[in-house]
Amino acid sequence: MTTAWPTVVDPDSALADYLDHVATLGLGGRAVRGRTRIATAFLVAHPDLREWMDQPASDRLTELRSTGAWPLLCHLIGRDELRLDLEFAAVKNLTGLGSAIEARDPDGFAAARTAGLALGWAPSWVETVLGECLAVLLAWHGGLVSGITNDTVNDFDAALAATQAIPPSSRRAYRNRIAGLRQVLFEARIVDIPPRRRVWARSYAQRFADVPMADAIRETLLRYVTVRAAVLRPKSVESLINDLLPFADYLTTHHPEIASLDRVDRSHIEGFLVWNRTRSWRGQRAAAGAGRTISRAVIQSTVLSLRNLFDDLTEWGWEQAPPRRLVFAADVPKLDQPLPRALAPDVDGVVMNAVAGLEDPFARIGLTVLRGAGLRVGELLDLELGRVVDYGPAGTWLKAPLGKLAAERMVPLSAATVAVLDEWSTQRGVCRPLPHPRTGALTDLNHPGSDAHTVICVRPVDRHVVQRSTWPRTR
Repeated sequence: MTTAWPTVVDPDSALADYLDHVATLGLGGRAVRGRTRIATAFLVAHPDLREWMDQPASDRLTELRSTGAWPLLCHLIGRDELRLDLEFAAVKNLTGLGSAIEARDPDGFAAARTAGLALGWAPSWVETVLGECLAVLLAWHGGLVSGITNDTVNDFDAALAATQAIPPSSRRAYRNRIAGLRQVLFEARIVDIPPRRRVWARSYAQRFADVPMADAIRETLLRYVTVRAAVLRPKSVESLINDLLPFADYLTTHHPEIASLDRVDRSHIEGFLVWNRTRSWRGQRAAAGAGRTISRAVIQSTVLSLRNLFDDLTEWGWEQAPPRRLVFAADVPKLDQPLPRALAPDVDGVVMNAVAGLEDPFARIGLTVLRGAGLRVGELLDLELGRVVDYGPAGTWLKAPLGKLAAERMVPLSAATVAVLDEWSTQRGVCRPLPHPRTGALTDLNHPGSDAHTVICVRPVDRHVVQRSTWPRTR
């Protein structure tokens, strides 16, 4: 919800204030006369600007294109005398709005800019978050940066989601900027609730609601996933849901008469096993995988999850459990288990030389640490300050955090790995502790922006860089 509307805009005072502003822009006489004429005519035609702002966004956009009165409205919005509605923001190029809003609260924007740079973000991304998200929020809500709360951002996020005129690409861009804004506001100590990753992620109920299935089957699967989520990691829960949804989809499409899992028999399982081996990709990657079948690893994971589902229902004594066992060990596809192949020394040197040439400091440092310490990506993101220990003659070691296997370990470090870890800590600066992704305790993470921004930063070595470095042809 936005703050209360400001007092009614008096057209005479609005015009006088705007012309005073125009006089400070250093424009030529002809440009000043043009802006004066446009503003005067627009205010004569629309003395009640609040009433004009209630018109359909398309009508307002058409009129602004013909009159050129956007600089006047932008100035009044910047001075908090008008509010920007998101339907209009979705169709209008908001040129100049960021500067107008920042002029209202220069200290607040300076604090937010300092916080963004302290997170290690590129200056261009900081300006994008401030000019194309923070400014739009304040234009919509009103007030100053210091008055923003978590509820303000949540309301802004919800209002954007409800705005039909925003295309999907712009909606995704706004989500990324809102995620960045949450981090900036927390780092600048404007809000005290740490940002959560993917606050817009769908709930379990929403995931199952998206797939047609019998109500009793949906209720059983949702209850099962909720119970398993008490002991599984979030990513494991996602994998479990991704494995169970295809089975529900199969039953709905090929056996619509099955209204409950206790009516499933072996013939249904055998049909699913055949269908599962040739099914295509689904979900968010369906378009990317069009025309291709799922991998053998996904086939195996789906069968294992299905076997665990029915075994658990039976052992737990649920009424929905089938009367006999349906999935057996022989149904689980076997995967090849090749031994890992180490890179030859010359190839390893080419790869690390390419890594050393990366412009993104986090990608360069992160890949060097991954290679030098043998960490998983999740362990790298969870790495805390103070994990490097100098044992004197025994060398320098890294205490790797609890990772996928839930076990800490000590890893010896080379001089090159120690050097990039020192560089990482130096670049980090002073940042607020964040809740640890596993324990929830406030923790000084080595990379304080280890949510959405980190995922963007971590990218593979450019294959063209490697090819230019005479990568040997291997099979």
